[in-house]
Amino acid sequence: MSRRILVVAFTAMISAALFAACGVVDRQAADDANDEPATEVDDTDDAVTDDAADDADADLQQIDVNLSDHQIDMDSSASSGEIEFNVTNDGDVPHGIAIQEGTDGEGDFLYSLSLDPGASDTLEVSLEHGEYTIFCPMANHRDEHGMELEFTVGDDEAVTDDDDDAVVGDTHEVILTDFEIDMPAEIAAGDITFEVSNEGDSRHGIAIEDEEGELLGATTLVPGESGTVEVTLEAGTYIIYDPIGEHRDDHDMEVELTVIDEDAVTDDEDDAVTGDTFEVALSDHEIDMPEEVPAGDITFEVSNEGDGPHGIAIEDEDGEMLGATTVHGGESSTLDVTLESGTYTVFCPIGEHREDHDMEVELTVTEDDDAVTDDDDDEVAEDTFEVVLSDHEIDMPEEVSAGDITFEVANEGDSRHGLAFQEIDEDGDPGDFVASITISDGESDTLEATLETGEYIVFCPIGEHRDEHGMEVELTVE
Repeated sequence: MSRRILVVAFTAMISAALFAACGVVDRQAADDANDEPATEVDDTDDAVTDDAADDADADLQQIDVNLSDHQIDMDSSASSGEIEFNVTNDGDVPHGIAIQEGTDGEGDFLYSLSLDPGASDTLEVSLEHGEYTIFCPMANHRDEHGMELEFTVGDDEAVTDDDDDAVVGDTHEVILTDFEIDMPAEIAAGDITFEVSNEGDSRHGIAIEDEEGELLGATTLVPGESGTVEVTLEAGTYIIYDPIGEHRDDHDMEVELTVIDEDAVTDDEDDAVTGDTFEVALSDHEIDMPEEVPAGDITFEVSNEGDGPHGIAIEDEDGEMLGATTVHGGESSTLDVTLESGTYTVFCPIGEHREDHDMEVELTVTEDDDAVTDDDDDEVAEDTFEVVLSDHEIDMPEEVSAGDITFEVANEGDSRHGLAFQEIDEDGDPGDFVASITISDGESDTLEATLETGEYIVFCPIGEHRDEHGMEVELTVE
């Protein structure tokens, strides 16, 4: 054996002996430490008690997030504070959520979570009042597949669903379906309770946002569920939208709400305006009413013959709301207003009935009460002419003599029809309205008017009968 091998072997033996000695010392020190009496810890001052933990859980907001290929389905608003997102990936590829300050894509990244297909996890965050963007951070899911949404965090009191201190005031129904918000477009300012019903097959809700984009109240509901949102609204314009997933952006679940001074809405008021009365028939989706009425105190007797909620709202040429009423299917109501001469728009204020279904007509209010001479007590007994109305035609003479005229009008159609007389000026342009009448199907009535020499247009003033069905003829008065 060489000298080098002996030296190496000796060195290894010395190292092993030293290592064993150190181990004995360490174990002895540990044993000595275990023999020391235990120090008693006082957990009454600094420890988190069970009650505090319960309070923390109560303050923690829960939001469900469902990820799919390629969509984020979740509420788009919450109150400021602690929030727990319960995230499930229902897609076939990995997805996740990331939270970024602001909505311009330039803010700081705050939190993120990624999940494999079929996995679930939670993400606890603390967010202050403001606007955020929640998106999928995987690959190009955000940019190419649009997996992002805006998330609004309001004040602690912003979400007022089922609050203990309930706001007591006017109550309005809101019906949610796939994908529509059915509610009045105009209400009176003050304390408001929205009774919200989800009749859709998926989760829906409403959120109320003012002109500054501040969230004032919200609720979300599973299919078949009902809830309430109670808020105090001042006069102004608000946006009501569905805060679930992309329902607002992709499915246009958003409507505009006009809040006016309380005296402007005159639906079923105790101090009713008494004056001329006119019938209004609502259906899916049509407003059947006269196109011309005299100025003064007007009562509209509104009947909803449709299957869903409808109504009428009256707007002047400046866009100011003068009165409105909403009626459930099969029910009736009255609307009392005072109208000056001019042109008004009458429309259905429910959901998108005005924009999507053209439930809007023009109403002309004449200056002289005598312009509409339906059933006038002072009968004019002169020339008499027969007029026969059908679907959709006016059968009457083309020429009559100037003076006092009586038109005996019979409606032989299957729907309501009528007659309206409008002067044609020297330039051939439409002029003043002279007289009008509306008649239910199968009935007859008389219209008495004094006509001067000239040219007139005689048309049916009901709904779109004039424009869409050509119920219009020329009359020459000699």
